[in-house]
Amino acid sequence: MTGILNTLPESKTFSDVLRRIARGANRTCISGLSGSRKSLFIAGLLSHTRRTVFVVTSNQLEADAIAGDLTALAGPSCACVFPPVDMMPYEEAPLSADLSAARTRALVSLMEVGRQCAVVAPVRSLGKRIVPISAFREHVFRLRQGDTCDLDELADRLVAGGYEILAKVEARGQASVRGGIVDIFAHDADWPARIELFGDEIESIRSFDVNTQRSTGLLDEAVITPAREFLYESERLSRACAA
Repeated sequence: MTGILNTLPESKTFSDVLRRIARGANRTCISGLSGSRKSLFIAGLLSHTRRTVFVVTSNQLEADAIAGDLTALAGPSCACVFPPVDMMPYEEAPLSADLSAARTRALVSLMEVGRQCAVVAPVRSLGKRIVPISAFREHVFRLRQGDTCDLDELADRLVAGGYEILAKVEARGQASVRGGIVDIFAHDADWPARIELFGDEIESIRSFDVNTQRSTGLLDEAVITPAREFLYESERLSRACAA
């Protein structure tokens, strides 16, 4: 597919769009694109601008179709869908694990400046307010082998990020702390991570199977993302209660 994307700048329309983007143009109107041609154009923007592209579609079906095309054209890590929450404004109910994982993955993609990724959002998903990306970014961190890690501080960060602390991790959004071993299953991760500490130093990071609880392989790092969209810091809650 790379060959197809490399030929797009030969199109006058596409090259004009690239020039407008480079000049910082706020708005460019393009018409006549439908179906896979629209997906090809978006994939070209990803390839030639090296930016995050935010795509708004009329419905979920179109969003899924475009994300599928972009996965085929640019790779599985270059597209994700930001699905809507089917809930009335006054309703309060926990999101399903799959829905929460998809929305978290999209928010992380939007947060990472310079990431080459398309976030595809049905227009209905724009009707619900989200936390500022700056606040979301505060709760994303990486753990690597050899890093110094304070166990109490890590546990506090997990709680602040919305993780449920349990004796055993069995699902996304859960974590456990047992002596010098910390298990974390981030919402947007394929596998949970097991962090083993020797004193205050991270000795190893491994993936593991939630059914057998056995390690399945070594990881270079563990990226910890929030376990929920809406985050409540103890300091802000205290100020709100005192107001």
